[in-house]
Amino acid sequence: MKIVVPMLLLFAPTAAIGQTAGVLDQSSSATASSYPASYWALGGLAETPTMKRQKLARAIALRQEVDGFLAQDGGTLSAEHQRYVQRKARDILGYRR
Repeated sequence: MKIVVPMLLLFAPTAAIGQTAGVLDQSSSATASSYPASYWALGGLAETPTMKRQKLARAIALRQEVDGFLAQDGGTLSAEHQRYVQRKARDILGYRR
């Protein structure tokens, strides 16, 4: 009897894990919603560190462009420059039109 009880305790957790593993794999809608929004914004691809560095470099370049536009427009962006900056920002963030 002393040997049977520890053996039962040894196998009890694995039986529970085996029962729940199939439940998680069968539900595609439950797993699909657990991915971050950036996963779906990139067409299902996770954002890599290289992609993040490229986005940051593009954002810094856009900020420098905006500084030039502000100097050119007297401190406020013209409507044309506003549209340009919004379009470039959407491209950097990966938003679709």
